[in-house]
Amino acid sequence: MQIIIPDEFIQTSKLSETQLMTELAMALFSKNLLTFGQARKLSGLDVISFQEELGKNKITMHYDLLDFEQDLINLENFGK
Repeated sequence: MQIIIPDEFIQTSKLSETQLMTELAMALFSKNLLTFGQARKLSGLDVISFQEELGKNKITMHYDLLDFEQDLINLENFGK
């Protein structure tokens, strides 16, 4: 699906197209509607740049106990 945002909204926001997409991606990520990877892809930024934008906007990464447990499993299996 494609969403068309009229130029007048972009001009009114005084944001570039990339900035607008980044703002949208961060908003959806902060509401847990997109994963980090999905939001980063929507923003068009590389991983580090998107992480920096999240930090500037005080948006924390989603990381819960299940993520931690999975990371431990992955570490245990690393190099086997």
